[in-house]
Amino acid sequence: MEVTLQAAYIALQVGPFVALLFALPYTIYGYVRNKTVDVWKCTYLYTFCLYFICAYFVTWLPLPTAETLARLKPMSEFIQLVPFQSFLDIERETLLRDLAIILFNVALTMPLGYFLKEFFHASMKKAVLCGFLVSLLYEVTQLTGLFFIYPRAYRIFDIDDLIINTLGAYLGYVVAPLISGLLPGISDKQNQRLVQGS
Repeated sequence: MEVTLQAAYIALQVGPFVALLFALPYTIYGYVRNKTVDVWKCTYLYTFCLYFICAYFVTWLPLPTAETLARLKPMSEFIQLVPFQSFLDIERETLLRDLAIILFNVALTMPLGYFLKEFFHASMKKAVLCGFLVSLLYEVTQLTGLFFIYPRAYRIFDIDDLIINTLGAYLGYVVAPLISGLLPGISDKQNQRLVQGS
């Protein structure tokens, strides 16, 4: 959990600037074309970019040093393919740390489900599938040592993370209407323009 908090700290330092690099061109394009800036639409787009960047940072930061890699356990211990093992560990050992990690993994993809529902009008099936695929991307990134930049994995590939992240995307999709009721909305027409990039 300490590693996750360290990664989150780095993500919050760098993420806002990287997200701005992605959102700013869209804002400029919208202004040039329409001679106005839709503040809320640009804010939502920026927030989506910031979320995705921070979530990805959290899955692969902090980067290991050569000394850290040399001290790591055998590769076989970095792959966990037993479904619901995390829950069994909690039941058997009552570890608050494991429970915190599970809740964090749920929270990690809840915003994804929200954005897919409210801004991209995805069906529940597509949102759940996207949640699974994004989680798989995170896990493969970890398993391959940041896509073979490193000679081995330095974070655990855990089947439970796939399950829990997918659940998080589903829950984000389900509660999206409740959250949107508390936030300034984007009309359906604006949503379609956002998705189409017009």
